[in-house]
Amino acid sequence: MDSTIKFTDRFWFSWLIIIGFWTLIAMLETFQIYLRFLPDEYDIFVEGQKISWFQWALRNVPGWYILAFSTPAIFKLGKLYSFEDERNKLTTFLIHLSISFIFAVLYLALESLLARLITGVPINFELFWGTYTNRLKVAFHLIVTSYWAILGAGYAINFYSKYHERKTQAAKFELRSSKLETQLVKAQLDSLKMQLHPHFLFNTLHTISALIQDNPKIARDMIADLSELLRFTLDAVERQTVTLKKEIEITKLYLDIEQLRFKEKLKVDFHISAEDLAASVPSFILQPLVENAIKHGITGKKETAKIEIKASRINDDLEILVADNGKGFFEQQVEKVSKGIGLNNTKSRLEQLYGSKHKLIIENSKEGGGVIRIVIPYVKEKVFDDN
Repeated sequence: MDSTIKFTDRFWFSWLIIIGFWTLIAMLETFQIYLRFLPDEYDIFVEGQKISWFQWALRNVPGWYILAFSTPAIFKLGKLYSFEDERNKLTTFLIHLSISFIFAVLYLALESLLARLITGVPINFELFWGTYTNRLKVAFHLIVTSYWAILGAGYAINFYSKYHERKTQAAKFELRSSKLETQLVKAQLDSLKMQLHPHFLFNTLHTISALIQDNPKIARDMIADLSELLRFTLDAVERQTVTLKKEIEITKLYLDIEQLRFKEKLKVDFHISAEDLAASVPSFILQPLVENAIKHGITGKKETAKIEIKASRINDDLEILVADNGKGFFEQQVEKVSKGIGLNNTKSRLEQLYGSKHKLIIENSKEGGGVIRIVIPYVKEKVFDDN
């Protein structure tokens, strides 16, 4: 129904343009005749009969409207015998040349007839034939030229329509490609998150299974903390970014589980200013960093392992730092650590979300111990979730 209405609208709009154009030409010619034959200054005679300048002007109007009503037909002929077809170009030219000759002959006959009817000149065959043959001599080439001008205009309009359609299709294709690319990136990010969750879950369940026999109470507390952490995970499953505040809350739940496991051997300090809590960060970005810090900070240590988590705004960037007081990274270890599931996953997610506008640095601190530093653009999360 809508397509029918649109087609009808286009049909009448096209006719309005055509009639309007040729009416304008007719009015300009009428004005020119008025200036040439000012009223009462000249007598105008047609085949011996005196007529007014206005009748003389009206005498020429039908010719323009014959062209107006012929325009769509000439456009159609242009498409039917198109120079763009595989047909020989010379053949197409000869076809249109023949049609233009026939058109000129018929046009001048009809124009002469209508002019007589409008001006009230009696129709006399001999006089009509004389006028007609004279018009053929004078105006035949002009009407042939008019045919080719209309034909050329049709090709120009058709070319523009095709160009506009191709441009519209290209824009739609680009939009569709952009949407598909966005969906692909989202799918890749979701896949990376799904890789991270089982990895963390496996490690936690492994810890719980080791504690069930030795310390059932701690194991039960761990399961309770794990269930709370999983609830947070499910709440954020559809979101690639969260506020830094939310990310800290999730990280603390993970650390509660590790605290039950290591007790006094693990100490964690947070250094984050309140104004930075609204910053947007990738969800679950801290957990693999903290897990790595615990692993390298506690291994082989008898004293307390200290984990330091910092976040601060530096100009237009947000720097997140996770440091431990372990032995640090040997040169060979840096590559091995960066290729682990957690950090490799983190690197891939940062690449997807921020492209070249991020940094992931693995280094040793001056005081000893390993440091993992992430730098991302500082952006406030659209929804600041206090829950």
